[in-house]
Amino acid sequence: MTSWSIVPGSVFLFFLLLGWVGCANPSNHPSAPAPAPVPDNRSWASLGPAGFSSAGATDPSLAVSSTGSVYLAYSEAASGKTTVRRFNGTSWDLVGDAGFGPPATPRLAVDSADRPIVTFVDGSKNSRALTMQFDGQAWQPGGQADFTPNNNGTAASLVGGGGHLYSAFEMLDSAPTSGNPRVFQYDGTTWTVLAPTPASLFADLNYHWPASLAVDSGGTPYLATQDQSLDGRATVLKWNGTNWTRVGAAGFSQGGISQGAAVFVPALAFDSLDHPYLAYIQDQSGPEPKVSVMKFNGTDWSLVGPAGISPAVVESSLMVVDTLDVPFVSYIQTNGATWPVEVLKFDGTAWVGTGPEGTATVGTTVSVSGSFVKGPSGAVYLAFIDHDSGDKITVMVYR
Repeated sequence: MTSWSIVPGSVFLFFLLLGWVGCANPSNHPSAPAPAPVPDNRSWASLGPAGFSSAGATDPSLAVSSTGSVYLAYSEAASGKTTVRRFNGTSWDLVGDAGFGPPATPRLAVDSADRPIVTFVDGSKNSRALTMQFDGQAWQPGGQADFTPNNNGTAASLVGGGGHLYSAFEMLDSAPTSGNPRVFQYDGTTWTVLAPTPASLFADLNYHWPASLAVDSGGTPYLATQDQSLDGRATVLKWNGTNWTRVGAAGFSQGGISQGAAVFVPALAFDSLDHPYLAYIQDQSGPEPKVSVMKFNGTDWSLVGPAGISPAVVESSLMVVDTLDVPFVSYIQTNGATWPVEVLKFDGTAWVGTGPEGTATVGTTVSVSGSFVKGPSGAVYLAFIDHDSGDKITVMVYR
């Protein structure tokens, strides 16, 4: 028969070890509650006077410098020419002369030296694109004149990153490339086309306009377009220095994203880790076209919240991810005499309204043109034609 003897001090050691094991095993103790989300006390306010532009101004385009200066370009109704203004903390100052350039839709950005720059598609020059940049005194031509071939569609966007500016256009030349996107890079002196190899790549793969252009923090341009061979579903590409390569699967969206109209252009944005997001209006040909948002996790695209986060019958979806990594979507409801401008944000669980008392509406408009950008310290800026201020442009800030 085996006998057991107790070594002095062993009982104390046994219970000490037992207590340590119990503490180390999380199943023996309730887990600490997750920290409560930090309340978002931001709200919308007019940036300067509401309706500060001339009557009938259209096509607002916003840009924010590295120091937080907010710039706005728009078309003057009377002439169709461009005016650029800068917010001085109270009101909007002219940048150079009002009404410069050709009658065209301006696209605005700020270069690496914080100088505002505008691109246009010039109808008087066979619809070639041109650039003008502000030299501190006046607007001057930037890069080579008329830097694209003939017959470009409206500029999709002008964006900056990595010391370069990028602009995207619709190619309206002969088949098979007609209707495809074309992207150009500006180094401060010269515009260079980022041409795929072979040149017919987009046509061969059925990538067609409309398209959205965005640049990540490292200066890599991304292009969101539709694949006509996959029922017009979304495909995102990025430039690898030599060619355009797919980001995730082709045709990943929940339904088609376009009927070819500018008001259905998808919207790309990046968070602080350079994860791309895409907002798009799905199934425009169906009875209830709604906005959906997807995010790329490094392998696949997945929905952010449910599909169809907006009401039905919307146009002009825009997207930003602010410096706090909160995704925002703006769109316009277009089934009525005046159209609500609505903005939603994702709170980590659901898409919620950012307007008064949790509603989505932040204004009303009679135009589908608008601009949506992020600024420093979590600020978000939205420009639109404000029906409540005499159909003039208002810029609002969420902070």
